[in-house]
Amino acid sequence: MNFRIILAVMAFSALSVSCDSDDDLNVDRDDNTVDVQEPQLRNRSELFVTSNTNNTVMVMQNMDDRDDDMITLGSMSGNNVAVRFDGARDEMILVDGQNGTLSTTGDMQNILGLGSGDLSNSVTGSPAFNTPQAMAISDDLLVIADNANNELYTYRRTDNGPVPQNVFSVDENITGLEFVGDDLYATVDGTGGMVVFFDFFTNTTNGNLASSRPIMLDGVVAARGIAFDRDSGTLAVTDVGDITDSRDGGVVMINDFLQMMDNSTNMITIPENMQTRIYGQNTQLGNPRAIQMDPTSNRIFVAEETNGGGRLLSYTMNTVSGDFAPTMSMSAPGASSLSYYREEAPEQ
Repeated sequence: MNFRIILAVMAFSALSVSCDSDDDLNVDRDDNTVDVQEPQLRNRSELFVTSNTNNTVMVMQNMDDRDDDMITLGSMSGNNVAVRFDGARDEMILVDGQNGTLSTTGDMQNILGLGSGDLSNSVTGSPAFNTPQAMAISDDLLVIADNANNELYTYRRTDNGPVPQNVFSVDENITGLEFVGDDLYATVDGTGGMVVFFDFFTNTTNGNLASSRPIMLDGVVAARGIAFDRDSGTLAVTDVGDITDSRDGGVVMINDFLQMMDNSTNMITIPENMQTRIYGQNTQLGNPRAIQMDPTSNRIFVAEETNGGGRLLSYTMNTVSGDFAPTMSMSAPGASSLSYYREEAPEQ
């Protein structure tokens, strides 16, 4: 009798599981077939934000869904001045302005999957910098700008961390760096301009290095952050204006930038009417230190250092100038640098 009861219970349980599973499966009861629904793949998008007033690295995930999933990581420094994330290597690189070091952290996808944590597993090099300001990466090579003595430090990236290569002395006090192909573009402190070093990594001898060409941006007071989008050909530069004024900053975008460069062989000046400018009291821009672009979602992201104690701001990539309010404004004390990563989900 007991054996029969057990069999009955097992049969009823199996039936219950089968019925409950209909919510996850497409069951065609006419021909007794079952279609398994594949999970929906999502685009991957992450924005890394560092601070020069605390040791946190904020990471916003799922930017496409506007979920604002926020992860906070603890670094070894209270003054991180530059960050880059490399999705191909699953690696984050930080420039530590407090200790003058360069550190790399691998296995970032697993770290982010935990939802929080510290970066104690980072590989940190020996102190090398006095006043580091910016970093740019090109494949397995990277460059750091240190404006204490107007120097550029180059490294080769390896599985064991970055290996020093060269140190160059330059005439300019550099505050922002960006590679466009093999050419290195740099914003110059306290000016409305930039310089470019053509074929930068062909230079392999330590010593003085002269820039190839100056570029002036009319209407810009003090250029700082710089970013280039290869797909759209747009160059973006931030303007911190008067460093003591927390409301006079701005953002400049220049379409078809490389075409302008190709049409000139000497110093180039880009007038205001060839710029898309975001300036004004509504923008919340005072001292914007860094900028990143995402033309796929038609957004730009700005690390604002002083307004409101520091903010992460986002704007629509407009084709007209104006005093636009940010579409996103969130507290980010001492926001100092940004790195945006995007990976499209494969087609199903």
